[in-house]
Amino acid sequence: MKAMTYCEVRADAGRRLAAAGVPDADIDAELLLEYSSGRDRAHVLTVLGEPVPEEVLARYEEAVKLRLLRIPLQQITGETEFMGIRFLVSDKVLCPRQDTETVAEEAIHVIRQKQKETAAGGRKVRVLDLCTGSGCLIVSVARFCPGTEAAASDISPEALEIAEKNAALAGVSVSFTESDLFEKISGSFDVIISNPPYIRSRDIPDLMEEVKDHEPHLALDGGPDGLLFYRKIASGAPHFLNDGGVLLFEIGMDEGEDVRKILGECGFADIQVRKDLAGNDRLVLGSRYV
Repeated sequence: MKAMTYCEVRADAGRRLAAAGVPDADIDAELLLEYSSGRDRAHVLTVLGEPVPEEVLARYEEAVKLRLLRIPLQQITGETEFMGIRFLVSDKVLCPRQDTETVAEEAIHVIRQKQKETAAGGRKVRVLDLCTGSGCLIVSVARFCPGTEAAASDISPEALEIAEKNAALAGVSVSFTESDLFEKISGSFDVIISNPPYIRSRDIPDLMEEVKDHEPHLALDGGPDGLLFYRKIASGAPHFLNDGGVLLFEIGMDEGEDVRKILGECGFADIQVRKDLAGNDRLVLGSRYV
C-alpha cells in the first residue's frame, strides 16, 4: 500500500477534526503536523508531496486523536506563544489567550511610565502579578520592562512550577510565591496586575469543551457573579500599593462597569475601562493615592 503524503494526511485529519466539531480544524491539522514532524510551516510546505515516515505518522495520529477528544491544541504541543514569547502550558494552567495581550501591553505602558517617574530617585519599579497561572503577564512585563523588580503569586503550586520554568525560558528574573492572593505577600508595589478567575460559576458548564473539561476550574470560577476575586483584590490592594500605584485587571467582556464600581468603592481614582482589539471591554485600571 502506497504511503500517504504530508498533504494527504493533513487533509484527512482536517476532515476528521471538522466532522467532530473542532474549531479551526484545518489550522489545527496543520499545526499538529508541524508539531509531530518537528518541522516548521515553511519546511512542511516543501515536503507536502512526499510520503510521511511511519514514526511521524504515528505521532501525528496520536496527536489528532487527542484533539478529537477536545484536548486543547496547546496542551497537546505543550507550548504556545504570547507577546512573541514561548510559554510552556499544561492542564494545570489556563492557556494564554490573545485577548490577554491587550492587558500585557497596557501593563507594560503603565510600568514604563512609572520607570520614568522613579528614574530620578534611582528606585526600581516593583510589580506584583496575582493569580499568575502560566506567568504570561509577569514574564512579559519583565521581558519588555528591563530593570523591573517583578513578583508573582498563585495558590496552585503546579501553576507556579510552570510559571517558574517560563520565566527561566524567557531569561527573566521573577520572585514567585505560593499564596492565596495577598496572604503571604509582603512589601509595597507600584503596579499590581491580575487576570483572576472571572467566569460565573453557573456559566462554566456552558463553556467550550476545551475549557470546561481540560482547563483548571480553580483558574476559571469567579463565584456566583464572577466578581469574587475583583472584590478581594481591590479591597486588599491599597495596603500593598505605593502612593500613585496602579491596580490593573483583566475582565470579562460584560464586567467593565461592575469592576469600575468595585474599584471606586475601594477608594481608587482615575478608573478607566479599556477594550481589546475585538472592541470588547478587556481591562480596568485605577490608581491609589494616599
